[in-house]
Amino acid sequence: MLYYSTRNSRKKVSVRMAVELGLATDGGLFIPEELRPLSTPFWESLHTYSYPDIVWNMMYPFFGDGLSAASFQRVVDRVCTIPIHLVAVEDRWIAELFHGPTLAFKDIGASWMAGLLGEYQQHEDQELHILVATSGDTGGAVAAAFHQVDGIRVHILYPKGKVSELQERQIAGLGGNIQSLAIDGTFDDCQTLVKKAFLDPALRQVLRMTSANSINVARWIPQSISYIESYRQCTHYPEKRSFVVPCGNLGNLSAGLFAEALGLPIGSWVASTNENDSFVQFLHHGHSESKPLVSTLAHAMDVGNPNNLDRVSILQCSTWNISPKPMRGYCISDSDIQNCIQTVYNNHGYILDPHTATAWSALDMDHKMNLHPHQTILMATAHPSKFIELMNRILGLSGNTPHAKQSGPYNHHQLLPQNYPMFKDYLLSWRQ
Repeated sequence: MLYYSTRNSRKKVSVRMAVELGLATDGGLFIPEELRPLSTPFWESLHTYSYPDIVWNMMYPFFGDGLSAASFQRVVDRVCTIPIHLVAVEDRWIAELFHGPTLAFKDIGASWMAGLLGEYQQHEDQELHILVATSGDTGGAVAAAFHQVDGIRVHILYPKGKVSELQERQIAGLGGNIQSLAIDGTFDDCQTLVKKAFLDPALRQVLRMTSANSINVARWIPQSISYIESYRQCTHYPEKRSFVVPCGNLGNLSAGLFAEALGLPIGSWVASTNENDSFVQFLHHGHSESKPLVSTLAHAMDVGNPNNLDRVSILQCSTWNISPKPMRGYCISDSDIQNCIQTVYNNHGYILDPHTATAWSALDMDHKMNLHPHQTILMATAHPSKFIELMNRILGLSGNTPHAKQSGPYNHHQLLPQNYPMFKDYLLSWRQ
């Protein structure tokens, strides 16, 4: 399988090069040159397959090149240690994607990528540097997945003071091959520093670098596993399901669209954002205006310029021979998030985290307009205990956080301003 840049479909690279580059040299995102939808027999027998069977069938066409069957099986086995639980609440299903080591949906893609790069790195002499910008959950998931993976060093940039205490402990509590940088700025500032580093030819000459954000195909494509596995647990092919997806950098939504391209029967899509509503504006008007980021309760979705918008647009176009399904978007305020968490807990005894609460609220808005004929699956992206102080304040509860992979105080971090020359000097200090 070859991959091309969203900015130049004629220039193609191998899967290994796409994974190790992360971002194309022209600044575009990588897309597989063909989709290879899963076969009709696969879909008709889906309910009889095991979770590892599904993962192997989905991922092998896109990541199998250059790996032995044994190597590929090790990657599959690694990601399958993270279960996906489907629960029924009121008139909807909730896909709990947060049963991995850091209690966030991103553990699935991060685990796949760590396994894949670990296999690649066995044949390399030079250290590989992974650069990650995070608004919260990505950093912890990547840190947990790559901790103590030989030959790989991870540099995680996060906005100082804009992640929860648990998220910071997960990002900056491990040490070893995990380096954490608290940036005096926003998530978009962190993302800009990472992008500039990837597009700096002088830096690439001396460091092997890639990204573990959802811009990397090895993080993005495996997230589609959660959609097909959730579908398998609640219905038989070919019945359609609609999905409601909390949206920040659009990696999760574009992964869902990828699953649709593989043949997943979709009724419609609902995208929810917090008050940083650039994607909702894009859906309504075909474009969005740049606005200052707003700090919200669902802070992992505090993204003003979503990286994966190009992928969303491409996956919905006719080039892929896909009939685009309806997609609606809703902006959810902090007050609506709080009201939703309280109401769902009072009525059903189920606790939503702030991000999944945006999805529940968006579906309620959809229902008010009678726009949802299909049964719905909400993608629950984080365990509520990751935001324990907020949840206790909203619900008037007291409690502790369940086990999540961390290593004590967050003392393994450096402070940096949003200054690219200083970030570049920092990275150069790690050259071998």
